[in-house]
Amino acid sequence: MTGVHDARLPLSAAQRGVWFGHQLDHSGRKYQIAEYFDIRGPVDPALFDAAWRRAFQETDAMRVRFVEDDEQPWQIVEATPHVDVPVLDVSSEPHPEEAAVAWMSDELARPADLLDGPLHAVALFKVSQDRYFWYQRFHHSIMDGYSGAVFVRRVADVYTALAAGRGVEDGRLGALRELIDDDAAYRSSEQFALDRAHWIERLADRPEAATLARRAGNTGGGTIRHSARLTPDEHTRLTAATGRALPTVVVAAVAAYLHRLTGRRDLLIGLPVTARAESAAKAVPGMLSNLLPLRLDVTAGMSLEQLTRQVLREARAALRHQRYRYEDIRRDLGLAHTDEPLVGPTVNVLPYSHDRGFAGNRMVSHNLAGGLAEDLSVSVYDRGDGQGLRIGFDANGELYSADELAAHQRGFLRVLRAMADNPGIRVGEVELTEPAEEKLVLGEWSGGAV
Repeated sequence: MTGVHDARLPLSAAQRGVWFGHQLDHSGRKYQIAEYFDIRGPVDPALFDAAWRRAFQETDAMRVRFVEDDEQPWQIVEATPHVDVPVLDVSSEPHPEEAAVAWMSDELARPADLLDGPLHAVALFKVSQDRYFWYQRFHHSIMDGYSGAVFVRRVADVYTALAAGRGVEDGRLGALRELIDDDAAYRSSEQFALDRAHWIERLADRPEAATLARRAGNTGGGTIRHSARLTPDEHTRLTAATGRALPTVVVAAVAAYLHRLTGRRDLLIGLPVTARAESAAKAVPGMLSNLLPLRLDVTAGMSLEQLTRQVLREARAALRHQRYRYEDIRRDLGLAHTDEPLVGPTVNVLPYSHDRGFAGNRMVSHNLAGGLAEDLSVSVYDRGDGQGLRIGFDANGELYSADELAAHQRGFLRVLRAMADNPGIRVGEVELTEPAEEKLVLGEWSGGAV
């Protein structure tokens, strides 16, 4: 179990990025990460409470409290903070599932206060005798998606051990201080200087960020969402046809779609990464994730297969420098105090599977919020549950309408399906629109101009 720190700790560079971004978020809701887990089987609320509290005490980041001194933020890991693990019985409601999700939506809509909290939330819903929903929310200042997956797996493992009457194995989660110290050491290292030089050289002649948005607006607008699915068969065919890992394929599809709709050849796409190249960092939950600018050269004459090869090559080069912060890159390029975007759409493939379940019960995750979407964020959820892929489009509501977002998602899915049918097809040959959508794009969206 992790130790107790009485002294305050500085924020990591990643946390500082979220801290200052949150100060500009007037809604107080844009840096939330939330999911619920559909547990298909009975759950003992007392054992769930014990499992969650055990994992909570093992995870320093979950017990963080922020303080501010002379406008400088600090964090303190509290020894035994007061937490509630509510159990809500909605099984007698006319529509239990909808009642549970409505409660989650209301909780998620509350503004977060980094100084007063709470920075996380949890609830267990009894939907029926043999079905439960577990709701989990984190603020991005304390946890990232990778850490959330580690925490969820730990709760599930502890619950399973308790339900079987076995002893609970040591969680072996490292202390938050280790992440802070490692971050400080990196930022004073030769590798930090090498990473900085790489990004300055790679982006010295960077293009203006390409976007699918048709209007200008505040990059801090409210988030809208549209979701769709690729069937298990489509997922299998896509993987077999391309022979590439899913992240590579998805980035290539986004790049192809962006090129087709903007005509831009030199593209910068945002690539979220864990920034956990070292094995020690993988054992410590906390906020470390980063965003890398992935630069691609896309033409109509290249095949989708050629594009995937380029994405793989560029991603490998970028990942060698993934610890250098996106905020530092913006500062180095003179963008720190401007609203000018560095990248266009971001692409995030989340392969985290929570299929370990609770004492043998299957557990299916449903993402509710994935953090900030300044422009357009394409998220692909591969849960390894045989249900195919969920494709989530999160967008800035000031830049996109709901209809536009849905149309873009349909066009993007056509690119993925074209890759599954024929990876050798050229970027310019992919059919993106149906007749009705073509009329919308060339008519209403363009104001009648060709």
